[in-house]
Amino acid sequence: MYGNYDDLNKLPQFDLYIGVNLWDTVMFDNATHVVIKEILHVPSLDELYVCLLNTDKGTPFISALEVRHFDHSSYRTNSKLLSLYKRFDIGSTTNEIVRYDKDDYDRMWYPYNLPDSTPLNTSFTVDSLNHTAYHLPSAVMKTAVRPTNENDSLEFEFDTGQPTSESYVYMHFAEIEVLNENESRAFDITLNGKLWAEYVTPTYLQSNTIDGNQSIRGSKLKFSMHKKPNSTHPPILNAMEIYIVKEFLHSPTNQDDVKAIINIKSHYKLASSVGKSWQGDPCAPSKYSWNGLNCSNNGYNSPTITALYLASSGLGGTIIASFLELKFLESLDLSNNSLTGPLPDFSQLQHLKALNLSGNRLSGEIPSLLKERSNNGSLLLSVDGNLDLCQEGPCEEDKMNIAPLVAGILSVVVFFIVLVIVLNIIWRRRCNRKPASKQAVRLNEEVVLKTNNTQFTYSQISTIANNFDKMIGKGGCGIVYLGSLQDGTQVAVKMLLPKCPQGSQQFQTEAQLLMRVHHKNLASFVGYCNEVGHTGIIYEYMAYGNLEKYLSICSPVLISCLHNYLIKDYIYLSKVEIIVYFVSE
Repeated sequence: MYGNYDDLNKLPQFDLYIGVNLWDTVMFDNATHVVIKEILHVPSLDELYVCLLNTDKGTPFISALEVRHFDHSSYRTNSKLLSLYKRFDIGSTTNEIVRYDKDDYDRMWYPYNLPDSTPLNTSFTVDSLNHTAYHLPSAVMKTAVRPTNENDSLEFEFDTGQPTSESYVYMHFAEIEVLNENESRAFDITLNGKLWAEYVTPTYLQSNTIDGNQSIRGSKLKFSMHKKPNSTHPPILNAMEIYIVKEFLHSPTNQDDVKAIINIKSHYKLASSVGKSWQGDPCAPSKYSWNGLNCSNNGYNSPTITALYLASSGLGGTIIASFLELKFLESLDLSNNSLTGPLPDFSQLQHLKALNLSGNRLSGEIPSLLKERSNNGSLLLSVDGNLDLCQEGPCEEDKMNIAPLVAGILSVVVFFIVLVIVLNIIWRRRCNRKPASKQAVRLNEEVVLKTNNTQFTYSQISTIANNFDKMIGKGGCGIVYLGSLQDGTQVAVKMLLPKCPQGSQQFQTEAQLLMRVHHKNLASFVGYCNEVGHTGIIYEYMAYGNLEKYLSICSPVLISCLHNYLIKDYIYLSKVEIIVYFVSE
């Protein structure tokens, strides 16, 4: 009901869609007119969209949306969508609408009397066992009408106003009069002069439904119910429903594309941050497709997303894998955002012809296959403005003198963080007392062989590191990100850069050492990932900074003390001997 809620005194008109197909047009006779639209629909997908489309005739609105589940064996047709035209409780004695809780399906039965008819009713319950799939309410079926003249036919007609439409008619019958053994009620039903149902004999206090077994073409529906020659009683009718068939002219968007674009919308919060009207189906109907999308639509197959334009859309964080799930993408523009992290291998998108990633903060190397497609002209690639992205050849190593030495010994940033903490404690003890005689410092803890370390997939590591959105360290061959396990434990995730010299060898050495060594003063080894193109190690997170931070704040006295002490003594971790060199430029 409009009710002039907007004080415009202008009756609106708008279209109603179910999924990507037109359901009906909503129109009002006056401001107090209550409009109810009802359909029977068998959805083919897990999700169902109901859309109100503005047709420039007033703002669409909705007062309520209700969903009911029906028995699959009722209202069986070849159509997936039936729109209710009329539903009548014929011969009603209360003149009230019957619905739940009298109707299990909450259908709304409107009182109606046929012309030249006499109402009948019974006080007994009809169909108390609900032996049919329609579950017709007893309050409806216990009333009926018959011709006023028992020798006449029961006639009535309707005009749906849609000459090209198809419709289904369901007539519901139940005998509510007690007939003697020598009495009977039998009749035929004709539609527009042709036999529609033959020899109908209602059963006492039990409902049965006749639908003619086929749809009816045209808007004119003229029914006539004729008593059979051997029948002692005239025809009756208890209830009736008329539905109009709605054709599905459009197919929904490819479901893999839908899932991918919904994930992108959710991850980057596009609907709120960019103001895009991303609701309903992404591609269909074509004139209502989402902003920033181009779709293929040949009218036969499901539409697919072929172009996605999200330039200057405020995107942040890494480029998530959902972009790679848009298999039919031909053009992708993510320029002028704040995207970070490595560049995914978009070469797997076979149809991709243009990729614009300029003006972001991507790092690492360009995947070789992607670079190859760019070089051979099959892909127009733009990555300008990504200062940390190595566009020509492999990324250069850190030129600091200490980096090759540290990488050659252990190559583990977190390991050195722990080592500096241990050395700092020892220095404080020795600087507060006179130098003691030489003695080897031995740790009493026994090395424990770890056998339950976990191997993670790249997808799991990506989840742990929250799509690699927070970098906490960087070396010549790897980047360390902050991550979190499912129980909330913070961890450090080190991902090795592709094509890093000695990267694979260092990873193996590092993983083998950390799988064997377990000590209270060393960072715990949580797990590793070793997939093609993705190599990484997960450690216990140390919250006190890295080696560079500690060395940068050390005074010359501290450096001298550490140096003098280390060249005199050795630190033993059970059977593992570690010698630390300090080299100044």
